[in-house]
Amino acid sequence: LDEVSRTGFAVSSTSIDVGTRMMDGDPSTGRLADVLPNNGVPVFWERQYLRSDLSETLRGYLQDLHSDTVDGSGIFGDLFSQAFVDIWNKTDSLETTLANVQVGAFTGDDAQDMQDTIKQVAKLIVARQERGNGINRDVFYVEMGGYDAHSSVFSNLNSNLPVLNSALKNFWNEMMSQGLQDQVTVVQGSEFGRTITPNSNAGSDHAWGGNYFVFGGEIEGTKILGKYPESFGANSPTNIGRGRILPTTSWDALWYGIGQWFGVTDFGGLERVLPNSGNFGCDLFTDTDIFTSGTNTNVRGCGGPMIQSTFDFSMANPRFLTGGEQKSICRLAVDIAAKRLKLDGPQDVRCYVSDQRVTPYTTNKGVDLFLVEGDAVLNFDASVKNVNQGVVNTISRLASDLAAEFVVLGASVETQAPSIAPSPLPV
Repeated sequence: LDEVSRTGFAVSSTSIDVGTRMMDGDPSTGRLADVLPNNGVPVFWERQYLRSDLSETLRGYLQDLHSDTVDGSGIFGDLFSQAFVDIWNKTDSLETTLANVQVGAFTGDDAQDMQDTIKQVAKLIVARQERGNGINRDVFYVEMGGYDAHSSVFSNLNSNLPVLNSALKNFWNEMMSQGLQDQVTVVQGSEFGRTITPNSNAGSDHAWGGNYFVFGGEIEGTKILGKYPESFGANSPTNIGRGRILPTTSWDALWYGIGQWFGVTDFGGLERVLPNSGNFGCDLFTDTDIFTSGTNTNVRGCGGPMIQSTFDFSMANPRFLTGGEQKSICRLAVDIAAKRLKLDGPQDVRCYVSDQRVTPYTTNKGVDLFLVEGDAVLNFDASVKNVNQGVVNTISRLASDLAAEFVVLGASVETQAPSIAPSPLPV
């Protein structure tokens, strides 16, 4: 939302009944998601009540909170007071707006928490033009608990899934009746998967990989994106026990394409929205992969050569590189590649680190050290032609030398392992 607001869109984010950090803006913007209960907008205090004799105690507190600052006032007094008044005004305005919104797909017989929750989302969408100065980029978050079925998983699902199905059906019927189906995308996800094999209580325990489902008027449906497990057997490389499946598709892969559909189309904006997307190379979905209206057929920095090169560090203690260190090495490699190959910019190269290895060795002086190696995988844009293995080896060596000097804690600038020789500098 921060990115599309910079290009002139009017944005809003709302979470129903629960706060979630994924909805908040960049800390520098101060934009937080509104949190509403599923039964409507709560009026903080009827303003006319403040005119009665019974309100004198509350009136005193409000006057203290919003009076002029004095020497003993907190440094954020004015900011707090203004935020309080803004929220009060916004709440009153939204309560009045939603009171006049009718959503016919939700009937009085649908009085369940999930129905009420999604009904609030439908009402907010219908009232988008009346909210603020008119909203044209909206994000909503809802959640439904009760699926942590460590026992009796079948009865749990038999109770919960019909409720979810009914709520989603009513929501989508409302979107279609409003003619908004092509402007709405719904993503369902879970915080973690479940074991495929049951426990002794006929339940399912915590696991890892799972799946999302996505639907919307412009979704190119009836297909599976990502790699479906080849097998759920004990010998499957993605099964780490009891049907705990290793994920093979990242969170970032899905949201990359959705971000483009939503209006974040430039390389820098996508990198800010999904700062970890570089960890997955070209294994990302574009809006063309997901939507019938998609216009981006390739991820920038992909479509050309993919070349990997080994980097290494000598360390006194055995360990793998941290996520931050891996990103820093890749940033160095991308910057070096862009300059040496005279590319349009870092957007023409993508980099991630894979297959780290730690091997003990002894130097010629009898010092015991550890050789930490990994593969830097560089993907290049289809427009990049003047790249080969030798060039990538040089880029990787220069990046690892700089990283050893400034980034990787406890690393030697050059390895002393006898089997490793630095790549020659380009002529």
